Amino acid sequence: MTTKLILLGTSSPRMTSEKFETSFALLIDGAVYVIDAGSGAYGRLIQALAKHGDGVAEVDLRHVFLTHLHPDHTLSLPSFIFGPYQLGRQEPISVYGPAGTQAMVDHLIEAYKVGIHELQHHGPREMPSVTVNVTEISSGIIFEDE
Repeated sequence: MTTKLILLGTSSPRMTSEKFETSFALLIDGAVYVIDAGSGAYGRLIQALAKHGDGVAEVDLRHVFLTHLHPDHTLSLPSFIFGPYQLGRQEPISVYGPAGTQAMVDHLIEAYKVGIHELQHHGPREMPSVTVNVTEISSGIIFEDE
């Protein structure tokens, strides 16, 4: 088993040119698990995977975990939802977070509805339907897989 933790951002809401808002990527045997999605995190993930990903690509992103819904932990959530689909991802993304996560994701999909439609029908290839599986969590074991 190969495991890497990549710090995408470790700053407070007052990010600097050297520190981005909170986000981490956990790479385990080719799977990508993102913890928090502060501003700039998706771009930083693409950079990190190119440098440290051992062939893992952003389309391999499976899960995004949100510790809480403050903007400095969620501003890149639209990029994590829509970015992999623009690259041809077929499987749903799973987002885990506290109460309110489902409403946030629903509002994001609604806010980007026109743009999604345009990408699905006018891009170099059709973008698959955007599907997000949301699990609102409160305590205990949040996630387990193989």
